[in-house]
Amino acid sequence: MTKKILILLLLLPLFVLSELQAKGKESKKGLVQVTTYDKAGQKIHSGYGFFISENGKCLAAYDLFLGAAKAEVIDSKGAKWNVMRIEGASDLYDLVKFTTNCQKSESYTLSDKAATQDAIVSVFMSDGKKGVQLSTSKILECKKYDNLTYYTLASMADNQMAGTPVFDANGIVIGVMQKNAEKVLTKSYAADIAIEKLLSTSALSAGQTALNKIFIPKQLPEDKSQAASYLYLMSKNMQDTTSYLAALSDFKTAYPDQCTAYVEHASLMASKQQYSLAEADYNEAFQAVKDQSEVHYNLSKLIYRLNMYTDYRKYKDWDLNKALSEAVEAYKLSPLPLYQLQQGDCYYALKQYQQAFDTYQILNKTSFASPATFFYAAKARELMDNDSTVVLALLDSAVARFPQPYKVEAAPYLLQRAQLRQKYSQFKASAIDYDAYEKLIGTQNLNDNFFYMKEQADISANLYAWALNDIDKALQIRPKEYLYNVEKAIVQLRVGNNDEAIYNAQQALKVNSEGSDAYKVLGIANAQKKNKAEALKYLQKAKELGDTQVDEWIKKLR
Repeated sequence: MTKKILILLLLLPLFVLSELQAKGKESKKGLVQVTTYDKAGQKIHSGYGFFISENGKCLAAYDLFLGAAKAEVIDSKGAKWNVMRIEGASDLYDLVKFTTNCQKSESYTLSDKAATQDAIVSVFMSDGKKGVQLSTSKILECKKYDNLTYYTLASMADNQMAGTPVFDANGIVIGVMQKNAEKVLTKSYAADIAIEKLLSTSALSAGQTALNKIFIPKQLPEDKSQAASYLYLMSKNMQDTTSYLAALSDFKTAYPDQCTAYVEHASLMASKQQYSLAEADYNEAFQAVKDQSEVHYNLSKLIYRLNMYTDYRKYKDWDLNKALSEAVEAYKLSPLPLYQLQQGDCYYALKQYQQAFDTYQILNKTSFASPATFFYAAKARELMDNDSTVVLALLDSAVARFPQPYKVEAAPYLLQRAQLRQKYSQFKASAIDYDAYEKLIGTQNLNDNFFYMKEQADISANLYAWALNDIDKALQIRPKEYLYNVEKAIVQLRVGNNDEAIYNAQQALKVNSEGSDAYKVLGIANAQKKNKAEALKYLQKAKELGDTQVDEWIKKLR
């Protein structure tokens, strides 16, 4: 090796270092100072981030935005810009991506490939006197996780610089600085810049904890159906009204001829009893939305829902007849089974049971039939003429649409069938349905009223072992309930357990010393044990308390 070549090789690291340092001022152009504020407008965090696009899109540390309701950035020229939308966030990677109202920003170029071990990179370091300065470092280690590269750097950047860029020798961003959890900072860590592609919103973002801890409006998902689902899920899990209203506005701007934003905003206004604003939303929708049937249908649903509330005070003509007329109009414009179902629900609420039954039965003959359509047809028929044969046949059809073994979705239908079978004196079938319902819901999730109701069906079906088991479950929940104690005494009496009947009747009297039923059980049980004097004493007491049914027993004993 010649002396000249050796000198060049020795000077190469110094050349790279000087090149990086020469780019120090240039590299600061994409850096921004980030300040975040809470809902009261008080400053909560400050730090750094950087532009990753020419239209003002940025990356920064997630922790800066935790609890923030407002944020702003100051660029290298001293211009201040507002943070407009959160595009994605990850508390795991401590990163947030967001847009600003800066239309022309000096951004960095992001690398499309990972750096390699031993590469010389540059990072920003915090200096109390000189501010933020560019410094060189070496990549000590590269590790791959989930198709991303994580870097260990030799420099000792402090955690204030989390969320700032890591540059390769050409000034291209290859990573983002991460916080170091170690007590003694001897190294630094960075994540692959490709991680920014993972920061985006989808329909499921409405329930994402990291996003919900930031109160700045979020960017709508790019896909229309995802955006619509995102709005729907936000409305069901609303934690941040400001973000929700911003999302509605964004959706209306992006898709002015779609029903979603108008309907969701109207629903929100109606929930606040601001009915005139809800009406204004629908008036606007009738002017702008392409599918008018959808507008009529949703207006029908809103008015119907309002009329189901006991505290609703009628607004203008917004009653059930209006809900029905809107559903009819929706069906005229587009004869969808969904709109016909809405008509059926309106008829049912209006107590027009014949029309409701006919409507549900039309649907039951189509592919739109469901357990619900059979169930409501059954309820309408029950209230119309109480034809037990038709009602139970419809409930059988509702239950039959669930595969066995039953899952929890079938539980409400089993309960309804159990109650109606009990009403129509099909006691054994009723008890079996109650038992299936209990197994689906779980004994621990049911109350004492259920077990008493189930015990009554058991008794009528002569299933005494089941009856004792169920009344015991009711007593476990409410041991001092007189009715349950005396009911258990009656069951024990029926199966000939006179001593147990006497014990349970005495327990009932501890709760209510004037309980005529308990005295009657004591009288009958003692009579069956040939304790005539005791029996007469208790039966007479029951008579004094108003029970005339004991007269026959008193006559027999005398």
